[in-house]
Amino acid sequence: MRRISMIGVCIAAVLALTAAIAGSAQAAAPEYGQCIKLTKYTTPKEKHGKYEDATCLTFSHKLKKGEPVAQEKGNYEWRSGAPLSCEKLAKPKGKYEDAACTKLHVKIKKGVEIPDGKGNYEKVENFDNGPGFEVKKQAPGGELQTAALGGPIECATKSTVGKGTITGPKTISVTVLFETCETSGKKCTNKAGAIKGDIETNPLVGSLYVPSLGFVGTDFQAAAGKEEMSSEIECEGQFARTHDDVGGHITSPVNVMTTSGTEKLGNDAQSKQSLLTEASLTGFGGPWAPVGGAKSLELTESVTTYDSAVEVRTKEPEL
Repeated sequence: MRRISMIGVCIAAVLALTAAIAGSAQAAAPEYGQCIKLTKYTTPKEKHGKYEDATCLTFSHKLKKGEPVAQEKGNYEWRSGAPLSCEKLAKPKGKYEDAACTKLHVKIKKGVEIPDGKGNYEKVENFDNGPGFEVKKQAPGGELQTAALGGPIECATKSTVGKGTITGPKTISVTVLFETCETSGKKCTNKAGAIKGDIETNPLVGSLYVPSLGFVGTDFQAAAGKEEMSSEIECEGQFARTHDDVGGHITSPVNVMTTSGTEKLGNDAQSKQSLLTEASLTGFGGPWAPVGGAKSLELTESVTTYDSAVEVRTKEPEL
């Protein structure tokens, strides 16, 4: 049975969308996006892009009197934010009439519906799997260090089932389920859990931030804010809950399109350890008391895969 953190692991499991900016000469605010190679099949149709490289970090340019001058004649274009599976077109020339690209636009001819290709929406052909991601595997060695339950929570699961979504240029949302969890021989379950030993986090939101010079990460907290609970757990008569925020950093390359990544949440300058844990002996109704007057420590690593290739761009494009 290996140790994993409950919130730390779930958070670190999705922090693979963040990045270490080792040696970066630029200090631009990072953002999620996709560098799209333009082809005759690109939807919506774009003939030329602003960029000439597959990372969208070099502007298309020409030389004028020996100096580079930007020109939009590149083969690549940057789409900031979540990967799309369906886009609204500037003109009604798409196959679909709804924003999810599930219903064909049709005309009625002799009482029969016939697709006419005059819808306002079309599927994105370059990156058509949408903004979702899933935690596929949790590396060993994760731990929640807190006195709230008398010891760390351990889960026998060698993989986690975490699902999330990129929601904007700097934000994501996620929940994670852990199975077969216990502390000191007591099975642990989240507040609304139906199966003893299974712990599902409350909805979490994350935003890109810079934890220290040369790194970038995601700062995570409960969807309703720092004062709301990111987890509420019962371990056979012992109760604990966590709030505030934590953050880590990715240990994989950035500024490239990728479908997977690894993330570390540690006791170091590259991670944010601000998670507060409270304990109760009477139930989820409280009363609650902080444990030991100190913040809990989250230590974990994770691997995440994404439905569509994404890039965390941390540098300003250059000529």
